[in-house]
Amino acid sequence: MPGSLRFKFCPDCGELHDKYDWPDNHRRPEEALSAPSVISDNQPFIQSMATGEWFDSKAALRATYKPSGNKQGERYTEVGGDPAILKPFKKPKPDRMKIRAAVHGAFSKAGLGA
Repeated sequence: MPGSLRFKFCPDCGELHDKYDWPDNHRRPEEALSAPSVISDNQPFIQSMATGEWFDSKAALRATYKPSGNKQGERYTEVGGDPAILKPFKKPKPDRMKIRAAVHGAFSKAGLGA
């Protein structure tokens, strides 16, 4: 079959097997079940900048940033979740005159230009 991969990665043993001669005691790649991604609430101990207490739970730490969770009664912002990184990158427009001059100079050095 042109364009098809004959050997596939085995989810059971981690080796490549011929897809037309697959071992009977191994699951095929399409039969392997994936597990859901789980994000844990635990983290290494970190000190709250609002109260000075130490926490190993993200939820408990973030509760101190709310007015009801600190003595000052103020709302604090967690730094690090900058929304600017989610903006799509805008590719700058190329300067055609500089490109043309660089190509012309390269051709002149090679003896190919006028």
